[in-house]
Amino acid sequence: MSDKLMQTLAKLQTENRKLKEQDKIKDKKLNERDETIRIADEEHQKSLAKLKEEIEFKEKMIKSLTKKKGKK
Repeated sequence: MSDKLMQTLAKLQTENRKLKEQDKIKDKKLNERDETIRIADEEHQKSLAKLKEEIEFKEKMIKSLTKKKGKK
């Protein structure tokens, strides 16, 4: 192969390696972001479930207190 062709090939191979490395870095960042989102979602779901339980409990208490007032 000619020198010019070899230089072009070397440049393209270098560019390809750089692009692959950039892809790995972006993939890692996206995976980290996805993990952060997953953890935040789990915490949110737990918090939401706890709030729902509290609402149900308070609604039962209100019903209970309302029934007691009605009996008097």
